[in-house]
Amino acid sequence: MSLINIPEKVELPECANNVITNITEKPSQTIGTIINDILFMASHKLSFHAEKIRLQQQLALEQFKKEIEIKIDQIPEANLSEPNIQLIGAAIDDSQYCLEHEELREMFANLIAASLNTTKSSKATPLLSMIIKRLTPFDTLILSTFSDCDTRPICRYNATNDKDSVTMQTNVYLEGISQANIYDIEKRAIAISVLEALGLVKTNYLDHLTNKSLYEPFSLIKAYNDYAIRAKKIGVDRKIDVNKGYVELTPTGKQFMDICMPGQT
Repeated sequence: MSLINIPEKVELPECANNVITNITEKPSQTIGTIINDILFMASHKLSFHAEKIRLQQQLALEQFKKEIEIKIDQIPEANLSEPNIQLIGAAIDDSQYCLEHEELREMFANLIAASLNTTKSSKATPLLSMIIKRLTPFDTLILSTFSDCDTRPICRYNATNDKDSVTMQTNVYLEGISQANIYDIEKRAIAISVLEALGLVKTNYLDHLTNKSLYEPFSLIKAYNDYAIRAKKIGVDRKIDVNKGYVELTPTGKQFMDICMPGQT
């Protein structure tokens, strides 16, 4: 959510207005001069956009400070510990391009506050700061689906016939949604891959959960039919097979959920 409403219309300074006048009222100018004037005006427009960004970042930074203060104030005085300069320094540095995203900003605030809490400081490490920096808000949304359960069903869509099997889509993950198209499936699959690359989750397609009903939605969504159509393009005798598996939090993932996820203090 935007922290400030910035007007779409930006007043140009006199220097930029002069450039426009020169371009429109002096057709006898050389091409080189006109190009220079256009580039000059473009650079000023860029500076206005940069100023907008700087203002948004400054407001996000102020909000970040407030959130950290609130979370530290919630720590019982008996549990306060000395600041971990290594972790706090890493978190401040890693957060600089993430503060406009509310979810990521809160994660950094949670991590810093946890480092000052003797009941959590042993789990608050610089590694977690590096992980937050590499997440997108959508990645955190997918990660949040593990907040009440460490293990979730996942599957691959394979185009199969009597001879072989071709993987159409891996890391099909439906937790939190009741319907999905191919775009939704691909976007979620990328998020699962990111979380796995960061060591937060681990997928397993050699085994599956015992509750078969957990896998029923995978063959009921729109994307399943879309992949079935794609499978026919590979071979008319191919059909979609749901290769059941599961995805679970790793020890690092559990540590991250406990220390950094929104809602933690």
